[in-house]
Amino acid sequence: MSFVKFKLTSRDAKYPHTADSRPGWLFYPCFDSDHLVIRPGDTAEIDCGVSVDNDNDNLLWLSEYPDGDSELMLHPSAVADGEEVKLRLTNVSRNVCVIAKPGFDVGSRIGHGIYRSAVIIPYDRPAARGFLWQVGTDAEKLDDGGTLTV
Repeated sequence: MSFVKFKLTSRDAKYPHTADSRPGWLFYPCFDSDHLVIRPGDTAEIDCGVSVDNDNDNLLWLSEYPDGDSELMLHPSAVADGEEVKLRLTNVSRNVCVIAKPGFDVGSRIGHGIYRSAVIIPYDRPAARGFLWQVGTDAEKLDDGGTLTV
């Protein structure tokens, strides 16, 4: 039987949870500043503030969390195996993306510099969905040298 255990590594982190009928856990960004800017074509590596422990035959795989407009903007990717979950968010749009914490003064910055056409994504929106991915292998010895089933 497969298992996965999460542990918060930051006091500001959100515990991964399921929020709908689809499989997997929702993961949130966790950073200290009041906002994070990701320019078009750039990739930001951010913490989720969570470590993961799971059995040896599985990895935690993080993929897109479809939630409307932001799924077209930021493409997440990461694999975690017994360590803190770090999420790589790649901006695949033509606009700057800003992940903003509550209280970040968006109004005073929109229309200026890099914020001119920025898309604002709330900090409390899930950034990725995590799944357990079985990677264990079973080798079966045969006369012809054997086969490997993955």
